[in-house]
Amino acid sequence: MNIFEKAAQVLMEGGHCKGELADGEGRHCAMGALHMAEMEKAWSVAPTYYADVAASRAADRLAERGELPPLNNDEFMGFATHPLARWNDAPERTGEDVIMLFKELGAERE
Repeated sequence: MNIFEKAAQVLMEGGHCKGELADGEGRHCAMGALHMAEMEKAWSVAPTYYADVAASRAADRLAERGELPPLNNDEFMGFATHPLARWNDAPERTGEDVIMLFKELGAERE
């Protein structure tokens, strides 16, 4: 099982949230799910190379589709400004949207 498939599983089992990596009730955002898939925790001070590469690959796919929301200049630097985090946090975004993206990318890694 690759990182995208694991992240999709994290979301299917625990649920989806916005605005934070994890909400303390088992739900994760797209970035948090990728971190869980790699490290089995939503946040770590340790480098998460594969999660970061996967997040960039997902953002590339969204850019190809023209689905990335614009950067708000009032946002602070960090996870909230990562293109995948902005996409995840868009009001219209659902957990199913994130799961479908991860499943699509996971199938390509076979």
